[in-house]
Amino acid sequence: GATEPVRLGFIGFRSRGNDLLKSFRAVPNVQVVALCDVDPEVLGKRVAEAEKLGEKPFATNDARRVFERPDVDAVVIATPNHTHAVLASWAMQAGKDVYLEKPVSHDIDEGIRL
Repeated sequence: GATEPVRLGFIGFRSRGNDLLKSFRAVPNVQVVALCDVDPEVLGKRVAEAEKLGEKPFATNDARRVFERPDVDAVVIATPNHTHAVLASWAMQAGKDVYLEKPVSHDIDEGIRL
């Protein structure tokens, strides 16, 4: 519903993803419930920052674990470009809304399918 919080999972946040994480936190009625990055050092740093803000996000290095969570309404994907299409496809197949950084793909067919 319009008055319900939007529960977001973030996938990839070394640079642009970290900017998006900060921006979405400023939006009213948004909750950060999951964080995912393949680099354990980056993931640990973002989890520590989240905990200082009073958040208790699920943390993983596998995006599929974010997609399977019922407490995630939508995902923000800011990973390297060549992973955009497959991650967005998996998220949508799991019923999640997706905010995807451009380009959506490196291949026209992937973009069409997405």
